[in-house]
Amino acid sequence: MSDIDEKSISNTGYGGYISIQYTPSDSHYYRVEHSRYDNEVDINDMGYLFRNNFNESLLWGTWYQTDFPEDSRTASVTWSTRLMLRLNGEGKRLNSPTGIRFARNQKMKSGSDIDFEILYNPSGYDDLISRGNGLVYLNDGLSASASYSTQRRGIWRHSLEFSIFKEGYEDWATSLEGTVSLYLHDKLTIDVSLEPLWSRDWLIWMRDDLLASFSRRKLSADIVANWFPAERHEVRLRAQWLVIDADIEQPFRIGSDARLIPSNDPVDGFAAINFGLQVRYRYEIAPLSDLYVVYSRGGLDYIDNPDKSSLGLFGKSTSLRDSDQILVKVRYRF
Repeated sequence: MSDIDEKSISNTGYGGYISIQYTPSDSHYYRVEHSRYDNEVDINDMGYLFRNNFNESLLWGTWYQTDFPEDSRTASVTWSTRLMLRLNGEGKRLNSPTGIRFARNQKMKSGSDIDFEILYNPSGYDDLISRGNGLVYLNDGLSASASYSTQRRGIWRHSLEFSIFKEGYEDWATSLEGTVSLYLHDKLTIDVSLEPLWSRDWLIWMRDDLLASFSRRKLSADIVANWFPAERHEVRLRAQWLVIDADIEQPFRIGSDARLIPSNDPVDGFAAINFGLQVRYRYEIAPLSDLYVVYSRGGLDYIDNPDKSSLGLFGKSTSLRDSDQILVKVRYRF
């Protein structure tokens, strides 16, 4: 229960959940959960709540398989299935993540991992996307992903993931995510990640009951370097890029039955670019006592009707410089 009495807020809310877990053997695990939160419960001062106004029922089952012959390349396989039903407080079935999920993880004796996942979401409603301007009915959808990560080979290891999923009102999106880790020295490692995404139906809210579908090209990248030049010294660098280039496909208005109705409202394409850089130095004065010196910079920019390609926008993002900050922090244990 939350009971709030402030100048701007005065309400009482209730919520709760029950979870039953059963492990009949080393190779089987089951979990049943039910959650219910009303529209007023607010625990932000003490914890995290995914959202208000929903009821959720979940059934989870996992099976571990380890009895492989000695000459098999497989060390273990984990199978898992999840059934989830989520309703809002008015009893409307929510579109996501309601549905059936099946996943398989295979660990190889070499140290590699192979993962596969498939998810089916039945049709339902999105009661948040319109920012309080009504329910939006979304069709059912299917998504699948597969990934492979290697063990360390010499100075490097890598992983790759491919996903295809239903997005928006009725179309599809695909994404790739690749990561390369370099172990250049015992005291120096570098991780480089790149994730392009292509979507033909990115549905977002514009204003009032107006939504629009965009064809989207997204490119994100991440570089992390960790260096330990000497005992008690640590240097960490992280750089992140994000580019979204979106072309308008079709504006919609919300109909009386929550279905989307094509409209002729003028909506333009846009782009968003973001860049962030942080360099952190840490010196261990003593156990649990540290000196930190952190430099960070970055920026965010929105562009209407961009005339550059996604790669051109990616290059432009590096020049963003909305802020420069230097932080010095001392933590000392007496």
